[in-house]
Amino acid sequence: MTETDLARFGGTPVTTLEELTQGLGQWPDTTPADLSAVNEILTSNQEPWGFLHPAVRGFQNAYGDYVNRKHCLAVSSGTASLHLAVAALDAPAGSEIITPALGFVASATCILHNNSIPVFADIDPTTFNLSVESLERVITERTRGIVAVDLLGLPACYDAISKVARRHGIKVIEDASQSQGATYQGKKAGSLGDISAMSIMASKNLPSCGEGGLITTDDDEIFSRILGHASHGMNLWNASTGPRPISYQLGFNYRPTPTSIAFTWSQLRRLQHYQSLRNNRVALFEQGVKDIPFLQLPTVPPDRTHGYQMYRITVKPEALGLDISYERHLRDALVFLLRAEGGLCGFWENQLLPEMELFQKKVGYGGGCPWTCHKSPVQYTPSAFPNSQRVLNSYFMAFITRATHSEELIRKQVEVYQKVASHSDVIVDLATKLKQSGGFEAWCGVSIFDDQAQRDITIKRK
Repeated sequence: MTETDLARFGGTPVTTLEELTQGLGQWPDTTPADLSAVNEILTSNQEPWGFLHPAVRGFQNAYGDYVNRKHCLAVSSGTASLHLAVAALDAPAGSEIITPALGFVASATCILHNNSIPVFADIDPTTFNLSVESLERVITERTRGIVAVDLLGLPACYDAISKVARRHGIKVIEDASQSQGATYQGKKAGSLGDISAMSIMASKNLPSCGEGGLITTDDDEIFSRILGHASHGMNLWNASTGPRPISYQLGFNYRPTPTSIAFTWSQLRRLQHYQSLRNNRVALFEQGVKDIPFLQLPTVPPDRTHGYQMYRITVKPEALGLDISYERHLRDALVFLLRAEGGLCGFWENQLLPEMELFQKKVGYGGGCPWTCHKSPVQYTPSAFPNSQRVLNSYFMAFITRATHSEELIRKQVEVYQKVASHSDVIVDLATKLKQSGGFEAWCGVSIFDDQAQRDITIKRK
């Protein structure tokens, strides 16, 4: 094979846009049973709102049973569930809550929303989850909690994290927004922290037909606090006195939407089936690309299973005779070539959380609160998180895990990777050019993160 076989040099792509569209399927996978569940809410004589709706209560019981939790509350979003989890810690204003430096911003802003200080820890470079060693280093006398994130679908190391937390008398919140369908030591994701909070929005492994969130715990006192904050501080759940239309504490409007919850209840019955399909797609993909020496596929420790909400690959420049300074350039070269062949690849979260303007400028509220209000010494130095930064430099996402993706789509993706990998000399040459030019955008004028802008870019043949 010569470089002219590659689509970027004028060759024929492995797969077309039309073929890709046909193989993607539609998510959420919606059946007549799902539609019937939603229609039943809309046509019933029940008030179509909030926590007291029979469908909401029924689903909460069903989900609690599914994850073997004593308490479950459905709320308006995953962000709402995270905020409630932090609020339920009952930590004094200005307390520090630890969360990973790499992830979605809601895992950190839920801390700010409770007048607490986010403190970041580095990640484990193989699992992409919270590093226990880094966690130990950032605990202080102000620390009151840990938000451990099951990033991309893999549960964090809860045994080790919980040991550290117990030693310091603090609680662990599991952010299970991406890990529905996964397990840790035989326990289901969504039940692994002292409190577990998660999103069930439409893109998640357990989807709603819009926005939604869940929060679970076995702790009666914690659950009482959750209820207290969830609906304007009103005691909606007191069966003996009836709902009280007054606020007895500070609260929020985190009511769930019953139509969305009814849809999720119907989907819950198929969650394990969906997980089997995701596992199948991943196994099919990995079987075809596992021998490509410069790709590092996700690591799954033997004590857990992966939910595969997303699939992250990192590049290994040393396998091509390049040093670590080539990581970002090798990644960009590879993604650029893969996309031209019909490769479904891209990015998710391209900046460390402590690197974001919100934390660098400590915008907060009220002129810099909660940092200034509580004389917080916490600083946000991106270089303090080398593992997180290296993952950002070396990773890309392969979009191959959705349960509705056809097996033929996955086989075509394998062909894409195998074709590009067979031109390792071209990959090295392009990575070298990118480095010499000062990066991808300097080389071609568009960002590597802008797939559309790259679509028609070709490389001149030698």
